[in-house]
Amino acid sequence: MSELPGSYPGSVDPHGDPHAYPPPEDTPMLDASLHPLPHDTSMVDASAVNRLNTMSAANNPPPTRAEGVPMEEDSTAQWARQSDERQSDENNSKRRAVTASGSVRARLDNATETTNIARTRAIEALREKKEMAGKLAEAQQALDALKQQTQDLQQQQEEWLQTQKSALEQRWADQVATMKGELEVARTGLNRQFNRDLAAHKKQAADQLQEDVRLAEAAREADHKAKLAQLDQARERDRAKMAEEKAKREAEHETAMQAFAARFSTQRQGARATTEGPPQFPEGPPALRPEYDSAATREQRTLESVIRDRPGRFPVATMSAPTEPGPSGGPSAGPSAGPSAPDGGEEARMRAMMEKMVAKFMGKRKSSGRRPIGVGAEYEKDRKEEQARISHDQDLNWKKIINIFWRLLFGLNRAKDWVHYKGVAESTSLRCTAGQVQPEITSKLFFGSGWATCLWNKQILQLCVDEVFRRRDLDSTRYGVPDVKSGYLMALLYNHLRDARIEWNRHQPQGGETEDEAEARAAAYDEKRRLKTVQSSRKSNKLNMRKKVAQKMVKLCFAKKDEEGVAAWTWFLKLLTELGNAGMSSEESEVGDMPTNSGALASVVVFAIRRCPWRLAMVNKYMEQIDEAALVVLTSGHSKHARVRTEQESEKFPPSGLPRAMYDPAWLTVQKTFLPDIEEILNFSEGSFTMMEVEVVIPGVN
Repeated sequence: MSELPGSYPGSVDPHGDPHAYPPPEDTPMLDASLHPLPHDTSMVDASAVNRLNTMSAANNPPPTRAEGVPMEEDSTAQWARQSDERQSDENNSKRRAVTASGSVRARLDNATETTNIARTRAIEALREKKEMAGKLAEAQQALDALKQQTQDLQQQQEEWLQTQKSALEQRWADQVATMKGELEVARTGLNRQFNRDLAAHKKQAADQLQEDVRLAEAAREADHKAKLAQLDQARERDRAKMAEEKAKREAEHETAMQAFAARFSTQRQGARATTEGPPQFPEGPPALRPEYDSAATREQRTLESVIRDRPGRFPVATMSAPTEPGPSGGPSAGPSAGPSAPDGGEEARMRAMMEKMVAKFMGKRKSSGRRPIGVGAEYEKDRKEEQARISHDQDLNWKKIINIFWRLLFGLNRAKDWVHYKGVAESTSLRCTAGQVQPEITSKLFFGSGWATCLWNKQILQLCVDEVFRRRDLDSTRYGVPDVKSGYLMALLYNHLRDARIEWNRHQPQGGETEDEAEARAAAYDEKRRLKTVQSSRKSNKLNMRKKVAQKMVKLCFAKKDEEGVAAWTWFLKLLTELGNAGMSSEESEVGDMPTNSGALASVVVFAIRRCPWRLAMVNKYMEQIDEAALVVLTSGHSKHARVRTEQESEKFPPSGLPRAMYDPAWLTVQKTFLPDIEEILNFSEGSFTMMEVEVVIPGVN
């Protein structure tokens, strides 16, 4: 008979089916977690054995014989054998049951021990929980006490701070009141002293101004009268000479006509006059001018004729070697060579004038700068390197090429044309920076915020550089300029871009201005620039006029074979070239009364010439002599405006880059008091220039 492992005893089917008989309903479930077992394990073993015996007897009853039926002998033996087998099976089952019960007992012991340990831990946890609750209660009490102490301290601190604040406020109020009183007393005293000093200064300045005005008016009136007298005398002399020359020419013409008529009548009378030889023209045969003569030759003949007819009309210049420098830095030519060292009053006046000039100049120095930061600064190195490599004329030619290209590209010829220029929007510039769009060479420029460093304008200018190089390669002469770096051309183009943007921005409302206010501001600036241009044009015209006088006098002296005069006027040309436009004195147009030929006064425009305090006195003298010579030498062209020299000094800062000999040493000494680095600012030219003594004698004036 088979039996499943762990099955209950007596549950085996006699035919071998272990599930034929279910276990008894009263069989206990051996689960220590649900049914705690008693600690006495012997009771478990006895009850288990008794139960097994009972179950075996109930399941295996002895065979019974039917009533009246005799039991056979072999059936008894069979029954006994079966009983032995069953007994053996029961013993095996009992042994297995005992083994199982031992295993169960061990499991029960382990479960009991685990339960006891868990119970002990739970008790300890409860005990610790109670202790923790007690500690928490104590901590809460301590925290409440600490909060109360903190509140008390805060209240005490606030009361102390309030007390200190009140005391400090009272102390500060007392100190402020005391200081106000002291300041009021000091202000009153300073105001009184300032008013006294101001009144004295005003009175002194008014007296000095009246004296200066009186002296200037007297000098101007005397100089004006002297000039008018000289002009009248020169005009009368010219009229007398012109009348005399006219009468002489008429007489010569009449004599020539009579001789020509006599010769013509003699030739018509007969052959005798012919045999005597060809008739002679009065004073020799007429000189015919060949048509192939150059203009210089014709001009030279004209000058020779003028000199031959009027030898005493033109100025005579003599030049001598320079001597030791006098007090004004020039050669020592006597009392008139230059002004002496300024006295106390003159030095104070020059000091005040120099303070004003220096303040004006220093303001310009702070705001000066050809190119703002960021406007093509990355190309400045290439520009300076190329300008140092190529010649000045080649640099000017490149600038002319870029200027023409710029005007052709944008179709704008003047700076004012950029006022109404419509550039691209800021969004387009930002998209170009992000790499979304790229400009073309004909695209509009961007004039908004950040125009100097934006990628849009940079790419347009780079396209312009490429186009200039391409067109230059197509030209057979390559525009007659040398090869340069692209950065050099980029710097030139950035100059045009900067000028265009400045002109455009000048007419835009600034800082809350209305359009009318912006236009008024731009109009005021244009007027100021126009006056500056007029002033510069006057200086340029004056320089050109003086050069023209010197050039003509060189030709006249050459025609007269006056070597000393040629040298003197050639040196004058060099002097004028060194001075340039900036070295000319400034003028202001005024309306004055001048006598006419009939003697009546008429209102005419008179140029009041300001004195250049920085210029050497000898240079001023030479300029006056050249201007006086111009009245005699330059007789053609439009009538010249009268010019009156005044004692009013120019307030413009002197030009830089001139030879040191042209600056007044006394002026330089005063300048060094305010500007120790005046020599670095003026940047004297490196070339040598020698100041010569030249004396110009003008007939009828000197």
